[in-house]
Amino acid sequence: MEKIKVELCTGTACHLMGTYELKEYIENLPKDLRDQIELSGVTCFQKCGQGPNVKINGQLHSNVNQNVLNELLEDLFLKKN
Repeated sequence: MEKIKVELCTGTACHLMGTYELKEYIENLPKDLRDQIELSGVTCFQKCGQGPNVKINGQLHSNVNQNVLNELLEDLFLKKN
């Protein structure tokens, strides 16, 4: 099964805007969901003023908070199953 690739911007601006909380959110998902995600950090997506920035399966999303991330992942989980 192909995993959902999630890349979190770990640059200073995005980190200060909440990347750490997004990382914690993903790491604390139930095991069956967490196992479907390939999580990595990226230094910068060049959208510092619009952070936190997250790339999911190659598509960049800006101004992401936990609610937005949850909706994006939930949609992908539903499509996979």
